[in-house]
Amino acid sequence: MKRRVLSIWPALCFLPVIYSAAAQPGNGTTAFSIGRERFAAGDMKAAIVSLELAISQDPTNSQYVLWLGRAYGRRAESANPFLAPRFAVKAREAFERAVQLDPANTDALNDLFQYHLDAPGFLGGGLDRATATAEQVRRLDPVEYEFDLAKIAEKRRDWQNAEVHYRRAVKFAPDDPGRLVDLAKFLESQRRPSECDVLFERARRFAAKAPFVLIEQARTYAHSHRNLELARSLLNQYLSARITVEDPPHAEAARLLRELSTAQQ
Repeated sequence: MKRRVLSIWPALCFLPVIYSAAAQPGNGTTAFSIGRERFAAGDMKAAIVSLELAISQDPTNSQYVLWLGRAYGRRAESANPFLAPRFAVKAREAFERAVQLDPANTDALNDLFQYHLDAPGFLGGGLDRATATAEQVRRLDPVEYEFDLAKIAEKRRDWQNAEVHYRRAVKFAPDDPGRLVDLAKFLESQRRPSECDVLFERARRFAAKAPFVLIEQARTYAHSHRNLELARSLLNQYLSARITVEDPPHAEAARLLRELSTAQQ
């Protein structure tokens, strides 16, 4: 399972960019690669410069548009309340454009679904739109569709159906650590810690190939204020792991470690 890069409703603002000759990569592929590297490093402004350049050289590339939306989404996480709504609308437009360019781009559909699920109606979000996007996912990835149905049920506070769909996703993809993590986090939210722990233990068997399991387990414990020493150990393991641009950045693990240290003082 490819983890969704954005966890909250994202945002995007298309700003005029002036490129120096020295800063321009040679082609769209190179610019895209540099943009994702800068994204992984947490430098969203620099990522946007490279990703916009990539799009200017290949405007029909769905992945380029998707990652530009993601970069602006990350910027929105620290934006002030006056800019964030404008960023969000532009992000939705980017995700929609990525889907238009490639209707089979499940990553773009996933991000658009998450936006629709989390954003308020006046910014283009809402359960009706999320449900419609989930139906597009259904034709391409039935397992991801179960995840989407679980998230919709959670939004409606229909905990019973949410669990049914999370468990179906695990049943359909038993070797996918992401599905185990999804169900574990849900059970933790339902105050069923022992069941959560069992699932995280199963998921950690895949940690060598899927290091995001470590930070997701640590984050879950930190938010629940339990198993904090284990959470600290997991975060240190994550900081030593080789991660990809699809994984949470190491800076996020470092931030969680600092929060744990503050909480335990």
